[in-house]
Amino acid sequence: MSAIDFETLVNQFIHITSERDWNSNFGVNSTIISLIWHKIQNRKFKPIHLLWTLQFLRSYNTYDQGCHIWQISEKTYSYWIWIVVQSLYDSLSEVII
Repeated sequence: MSAIDFETLVNQFIHITSERDWNSNFGVNSTIISLIWHKIQNRKFKPIHLLWTLQFLRSYNTYDQGCHIWQISEKTYSYWIWIVVQSLYDSLSEVII
C-alpha cells in the first residue's frame, strides 16, 4: 500500500489534512506508515488494523475511545491491536526515530 492509499483509508474515519494531523494521530506520517507496512513480514491483518494500532500506541486511547473513532466493536479492536503489536515486534528489528 502506498502513502496515498493510507491517506484515503484514514479519511474515511478521521479528517486529516496536514502532516501535523498525521503525527498527532499516529506518531508518523503516511509515508512512514507505508514503509512500516512493507517491512512487516507474514502479515495476517489489513492496513486498517495497522492504523488502529499506531493510533492506539500514539494516544493510549481506551478501547471505548478507539472503538468510537473507528466505528468497530471492542472485541475486534482489542483483538487486532495485539495481533499487530506482536507482528511489529517480530518484524521490526530496530526503532527508527
